[in-house]
Amino acid sequence: MRAYLAEIDAAGLSAATAARRLSALRQFHKFLYGEGLRGDDPSAIVESPRRKRAVPDVLSAAEVERLLTVAAEGIDDPARPARERLRAARLACALELLYASGLRVSN
Repeated sequence: MRAYLAEIDAAGLSAATAARRLSALRQFHKFLYGEGLRGDDPSAIVESPRRKRAVPDVLSAAEVERLLTVAAEGIDDPARPARERLRAARLACALELLYASGLRVSN
């Protein structure tokens, strides 16, 4: 099984593909073991391939500046109702905090 996984890797297939194929082999060997057609399960000692974590998308400095500028629009506009100005201020404050502190969404 390790040789098979090495062939998958050498063929340039992704870790997700290798994991799916290994899962199918594991299920097959569990079936054989469960039916008494095989005395051991060789797939039990093989580790699953590790998936590579994707690099997160980041905004450029210009995109962040534009985002903050748009979020701050309307804060000082006396024509807008006070409720909308407060909502705009809260949004701008939250975005500034997230950007300045390096906070991010995580899974």
